[in-house]
Amino acid sequence: MEFSIGETVFVDGLEGIYLIVGDVPERGCYLVKLSGLSEARATAIIEHHKTQVLELREEVKALNISAALATGKEADLGKKIVALQTQLANCQYVTDEDASVDPGGSAHRAAPEVPNTHRRGTKP
Repeated sequence: MEFSIGETVFVDGLEGIYLIVGDVPERGCYLVKLSGLSEARATAIIEHHKTQVLELREEVKALNISAALATGKEADLGKKIVALQTQLANCQYVTDEDASVDPGGSAHRAAPEVPNTHRRGTKP
């Protein structure tokens, strides 16, 4: 027989009415004894636990959404890494010979030395 959290049950071998407040696989249900309490108190306990269950379900939904977003971001970053690796593989490495060439393709050369024909302090 299946039971739901928030449901009240009679348990064979135990006296009273119990509230199912949690379900743990392979261990069974967590129960809170309600009999002996006033009806208002029992109702308050039931409503409190139902509210907790709803809050936990919403928290699980939020965590699932966060996990999905993180997975999406991870996929985007993976794509960027692949694109950057491709760009890097396609780059040409600059050698010492290439270092003297500007992007326009013209070579940088040192200006030729001009002999100094104007000496000061001496007469020709």
